[in-house]
Amino acid sequence: MSRTTAQIQQLNPMPSGVGRVSHASQLRHAHGATPRVLNCYALVYLIRGEGWFRDALGNNQSIHEGQGFLLFPGVEHEYSATTAKGWEELHVFFEGTAFDSWREAGLLDPARPVFTCEPADQWARQLKQVWQAAANPLDQVLRLQGFLMDCGLVATAPRPDNPEHQWLAQARKLLNETLGDPDGIERSARTLGMSHQTFRKTFRRLQGCPPARYRALQILKQAAQRLLTESTPIKQISEELGFCDEFHFARRFKHLMGSTPAAYRARLHGNQAK
Repeated sequence: MSRTTAQIQQLNPMPSGVGRVSHASQLRHAHGATPRVLNCYALVYLIRGEGWFRDALGNNQSIHEGQGFLLFPGVEHEYSATTAKGWEELHVFFEGTAFDSWREAGLLDPARPVFTCEPADQWARQLKQVWQAAANPLDQVLRLQGFLMDCGLVATAPRPDNPEHQWLAQARKLLNETLGDPDGIERSARTLGMSHQTFRKTFRRLQGCPPARYRALQILKQAAQRLLTESTPIKQISEELGFCDEFHFARRFKHLMGSTPAAYRARLHGNQAK
């Protein structure tokens, strides 16, 4: 992936209370793809060119100018332009309880990540308004939610009648309730009347990642939130989240979050001082 413009904005490193937009950029995506997994959401919108998108949930679609797709945390995916010229895109990375709640309610559906909004120039201007609200983090989240609704990514209602949706919601709830239990996956499987292997395969098919990775992401999300909002020593946080020692916690945190817990907290304090 090669960046061809300077329109890259590091937005709010601080949560608004319901979510945050971490950064946005306009860039040229080159031909070629490497599978990856994010620990946050990302919205990608094509303003020129064409290509394809696919993920671990079975989505596999051609896309073109005026179309885009939503990437979900923990779901392996890849995408590429179809020619060496690449495509030009806008993308926004974001996270938070507002978006997690929509996903858990079935309003954001990993099974339907692709959307069409034409003409591209008009919708690109609307998406860039999210960037322009960086001074007000809550307004920024609300603008992004508005874009997601306007472009049709937010379903009009959850789908409680879908058995697989119900099963996945229950499985996630059980895993979230047993994050501090080393046997949490096994216990969740038993509660749902499944073997560990069947539970793992079913969860991976519906969620897009295995339950162990889902748990790890949730634990690290809790850790990140505590580092942002508490002065609790890092060693104590690591112990309370079930890590064998502070160094193991730091390694896992850096692997998934991109920085050590200490650097993550220091960055927060640096931004507060500005």
